[in-house]
Amino acid sequence: EPDLDALLGRFAHAIAMIRVSHRSLNTSEHFGDEEFVLRTGLAALDAVYTELDLANPGPNRGKKGFTDEEREGFQNFIDAGFIDVFRLFKQGKGHYTWWSHFANSRARNVGWRIDYVLVSSSLRKAVKSAEIHPQIMGSDHCPVSIGLDL
Repeated sequence: EPDLDALLGRFAHAIAMIRVSHRSLNTSEHFGDEEFVLRTGLAALDAVYTELDLANPGPNRGKKGFTDEEREGFQNFIDAGFIDVFRLFKQGKGHYTWWSHFANSRARNVGWRIDYVLVSSSLRKAVKSAEIHPQIMGSDHCPVSIGLDL
């Protein structure tokens, strides 16, 4: 199993870890006799993973939030088996979770997707939806949500 503590040390935000025994789940799916771990990351990582997650990648390359080091750190989560839930359901550009307060960026949808939900592969089958809610105001970020069927 990957060294998750080392991965988490690269970011300021936490990954929530929930240990669940298969006996405590209300589900007909059999997960085996061993205890398993459902890991879900709910964090504003403040880093862009791919160019699809940024309205203007060219001029932002190398700037805070879009450095090679930050992208490599995010890749470590993917390599450890975590899944970017939103990308299971939506592809392409134009899906952002943060906008600058300058130049009417939010209204023009010139943003960055820096708020992610990551799940372990053991939780993948339970994921039923993922949404970004740009219509909900109150911050320079917007909420993200996922639907799970456990």
